[in-house]
Amino acid sequence: MGSVSKHCLEALPGELLDSIIEPLELDDICNIRLCSRTLAAKAVQGRYKAYFYRKTVKINQKFLLDFERVTKSSGLGCLVQDLILAGVLDEKRARTSSSEELDLLYLSTKKPRDLISLLCDCLQNIVNARGVYAVKTIAIRVLDERSNKPGTSYKDYYNNTPIRWRPGWSCASVTFHIVVASLLGSGMMAEELRAFNDFDTQRCSLSSNTVCAILSCGQSGNVFHMIKRLSLNLYDPEFVSSFDGLRMVLESSPQLEDLELDQFWIGPGNAQGTRFSPGVPYDPASEASLLPAGAEQHLSKAFERASTARRLPSLKKLRLSGLYTAENSLVRFVQRTSSRHFCMLRIKLTAGNFRLLFDHCTASGSMIGSVECEDLREPGGNVLFDDPTANLKYSRRQLKRESEAIESPIRYYILGPHWVQDSGLWRVKREHEIQHRYGPL
Repeated sequence: MGSVSKHCLEALPGELLDSIIEPLELDDICNIRLCSRTLAAKAVQGRYKAYFYRKTVKINQKFLLDFERVTKSSGLGCLVQDLILAGVLDEKRARTSSSEELDLLYLSTKKPRDLISLLCDCLQNIVNARGVYAVKTIAIRVLDERSNKPGTSYKDYYNNTPIRWRPGWSCASVTFHIVVASLLGSGMMAEELRAFNDFDTQRCSLSSNTVCAILSCGQSGNVFHMIKRLSLNLYDPEFVSSFDGLRMVLESSPQLEDLELDQFWIGPGNAQGTRFSPGVPYDPASEASLLPAGAEQHLSKAFERASTARRLPSLKKLRLSGLYTAENSLVRFVQRTSSRHFCMLRIKLTAGNFRLLFDHCTASGSMIGSVECEDLREPGGNVLFDDPTANLKYSRRQLKRESEAIESPIRYYILGPHWVQDSGLWRVKREHEIQHRYGPL
């Protein structure tokens, strides 16, 4: 860029310069800023700043050092509003991980302590520049950078061994610990936290044991104190498990308004006869192949503990997905949280039925303003809604009610386990979707 062009740009009013910069890509904006100090100051507004509003930071030394550099001295890195913190699962980490539970031995080593210190410094820089509420949303993910990772088709889902998945679950636990420790150390507060529950990406889940272990340490629960929107994906892989993780999160979140809770289960170790056990073909005609004896009661315990917490937040929105729970626990939780918008997806009742819950939702004095249901199941079979406008069996597995229609009684009937002729192909395809969105990496 010649000196004449440079001086012409410098003389432009800020509004005109912004209109020139608006359609440019980041590299072009950087080149303009390199021309002079005047242009560097003027071109830092608008579009250029927007590139820093959303930031993905890998939790390793290289990326954290880079992030620390751009957040120093109130740098442009402090403009971040949506922060994505991603644990990295590489070949080395995969070889050293053998358990999906929180690796306390690993956390006691120097490497994770250094990562916590680095991330804490980065967050502290942002807090110093813009205050403790500078970042609106924090998302926690795991990035699988292994060269030979498990496939995403439902056939690969059954053919891979658990050892291929366990490093991902372990990485999720360690990543969650690093993020919580860093938030606590920096004093940063976020309005929204999404932990391994982004619907547009494949990800793993977080062990209930991990949540319980971390929140039992010191003041870790303070991280959730000001959160208004929480999205969490939990799993309980073993029969010997702590079920208080979800309860502790909710008791630590008095300001919570929106809750999205997903539950995923990969089977107790190498239990045979389950749809989530690798190497065991899934038979859609056999409901008995879904879970081994006693597993449903095991899975329902975490939510049962949460429903009996000392205190629960008053919610505006509640979304539950993949839960195994009993009727009394589900009704108790919905009543105590006083949610105005309620959504249930893939909910399996281990005892009771949905009648009492639906009556609560449609009662004249109920606070619920909208209800959405899909793929519900009682002990006797699948729930189909008696909706005269639905012509297909699949559409009858769905229900949406809002506004004045919410007060109309919800009628449904049960399609028993003998109905498998039409459901087999649908279930196999559904398994592919479920494992991709909720399953192991």
